[in-house]
Amino acid sequence: MAGSEQMKNILISQMRKHLAPYKKVLEIGVATGGFAVPLSKRVKKVYACDFSKALLEKGKQGVLEKNLVHIDFQVQDPYNLLYENEEFDVVIISNCLYRVKEPEQLLREARRVLKNEGVLIAPGYVLASSKLEQTIWKLYHNTLEDRCYHVWSGLTYRGLFESCQFQIIQSGLINAPLKMQYLVAKKIL
Repeated sequence: MAGSEQMKNILISQMRKHLAPYKKVLEIGVATGGFAVPLSKRVKKVYACDFSKALLEKGKQGVLEKNLVHIDFQVQDPYNLLYENEEFDVVIISNCLYRVKEPEQLLREARRVLKNEGVLIAPGYVLASSKLEQTIWKLYHNTLEDRCYHVWSGLTYRGLFESCQFQIIQSGLINAPLKMQYLVAKKIL
């Protein structure tokens, strides 16, 4: 999977531009920690949450093996996070919004826990606006038990964030085997 490793490295490089040693980071939908683990070395602490206990256990095992102390894995409901308002400098939602029934609710929670001057980083797969392409994408993912509730174009993906009171400050398309929209946003106050 050289393409996916290359994509991961590009994303990590982009995310690092928004990190600093004093920052507190939340990653929602962290799975096994593919981003949280390498990013944890550059910040005060990463809180890595997912609703899947099994995936988090794999991530925890990797953290223990690498003796990392700046990362905390937690099982959380992404629609009702157990964090204070405006607690995080950076919130990352990487490539998981298509898997949740109510992405707007998840974004409202991300907005709630993000500091007013903080940034939301949300890379996500996007497709052309073709209905056929969207249907194939959904069928493919649903047969893999990788539930797909939403398919966006680059424009509709941006629109999702704007409708949830975020201002897009950086956006770009990363061309790899699958197209990914890299998006950075701030809260509209």
